[in-house]
Amino acid sequence: MNAYLWVGVQGVVALSLLFAPIFLRRTRVNFKTQKKNNSVKTIDHS
Repeated sequence: MNAYLWVGVQGVVALSLLFAPIFLRRTRVNFKTQKKNNSVKTIDHS
C-alpha cells in the first residue's frame, strides 16, 4: 500500500472518530423532536 494513501486513511479514520459524537448528538436531537411530532420517520446517516 502507498504510504501517502495509508496516512490519508488514518486521517479519515481519526476525523470520523472525532466527528462521530457530534453526529450522534445531532441525530439524538432529531429523534427527540420527531417523537414530539409523533412522526415515524427514521433518519438514515449511512
